[in-house]
Amino acid sequence: MIIREMHEEDAVFVAELENSIFNMNTKADTLADECKRENSVYIVACEGDSIIGYCTIIASFETADLCNIAVKEDYRKQHIAEMIFEYAVKKCRAKSVERILLEVRESNTPAILFYDKIHFEKIGMRKNYYSNPSENALILQKSI
Repeated sequence: MIIREMHEEDAVFVAELENSIFNMNTKADTLADECKRENSVYIVACEGDSIIGYCTIIASFETADLCNIAVKEDYRKQHIAEMIFEYAVKKCRAKSVERILLEVRESNTPAILFYDKIHFEKIGMRKNYYSNPSENALILQKSI
């Protein structure tokens, strides 16, 4: 397995993965554009020619926002998400990021347990942040 920065040509595969996992409508063109931006930290994990996981982070000065992190179902419980995240943290530090923030659905226990495992802490809540269904978001932070 190789963990590396996302390239433009990876966007189609990352969009497919994101859309299948999160039931979203992410466009490959959008991802391709975003991964080229100076403040983007877009990381992929590859097994052979397949992208099996990814992480998207947007850095703004000393703070970064973790947008998504995901691994294909067949590859879960192998610490791949942790390895992807560790790589992303190194890239964030190189951009002088001091902390990473994220929002997560209050009911998303597997994600909350994962974020706890990689040492995020709860710092707040956004009421009715999510729709379909409406739900609060926990705001988590990790100092790096």
